[in-house]
Amino acid sequence: MLSVEARRIALVRIMLDWLIIGGGIHGTHLALVLTRRCGVAPERLRILDPHETLLAHWDRCTAATGMAYLRSTVVHHLALDPHDLWYFVQRRGAQPGMFRGPYKRPSLALFRDHCQNQIATYGLAELHLRGRAIGLTRTEHGWYVESDMGNLAARRVLLALSVGEQPRWPAWAAPASMTRCWAPVEMTCLPASRATTASTAAVGSTSSSTTTMAQRKAFR
Repeated sequence: MLSVEARRIALVRIMLDWLIIGGGIHGTHLALVLTRRCGVAPERLRILDPHETLLAHWDRCTAATGMAYLRSTVVHHLALDPHDLWYFVQRRGAQPGMFRGPYKRPSLALFRDHCQNQIATYGLAELHLRGRAIGLTRTEHGWYVESDMGNLAARRVLLALSVGEQPRWPAWAAPASMTRCWAPVEMTCLPASRATTASTAAVGSTSSSTTTMAQRKAFR
C-alpha cells in the first residue's frame, strides 16, 4: 500500500486536468468550486503550494498583523453557499465576540475554524502537493510545470498567487496586459468536452471574481 505522500508524488507521471498554483484563500476556494460545483474528479486536480498546509501563509500573515476581525462580511468565505458561515455558527452555537458591526464581520478565529471545516469536510488537504512552481511551458496537450518537488503536466493551470509570489514575466508578456474581473456575473460550468487548454492568472481579486475569471477563460 502506497503512502499518501507516495501517491501524491506518483501524480508527477500523469496528466492532470487542473493544477492550481497557490494554496491560499483563492486557490483553496477554486479547488472547492471545481470539485464540488463543476464536477471535476478530485484525483484529476491538485494544488501546488510550498507551505506545510493549505492557508498556512495566509494564517501567518493575518497573525502577524494582529488582525482580530476580517474587513469582509459574513457572506465572504471559502464555502460555495454565501450563508454557510452563518449556518456554521448556528450549528456550533453563537458566542459573544464572533462578529463585529452591523455587517457581521467575522472574527479571525471563527473564519479560520470555518476554513478548516471546509478543508476537512471536502478532503482538500489531500489535493495539496507541497512544492514551489519554478517554470511553466505550453505543450501540445496543456502545460508542463517545473517544480521543486518534481515536474507536473496539466491540461489547465490556474495561478492563484499572493502578492509576495508574483511570476517572472517573459519579455513579450507585460504585466500590464493582465486584466481583473470585478463585475459580478453568473458562474457556469461547461462540460469537459468543451474545455480547451488554458492558463488563467488569478491575482489579488476577491474569491468570487477570481473564480469567475478562471471559469470564463478556462472553458473559452
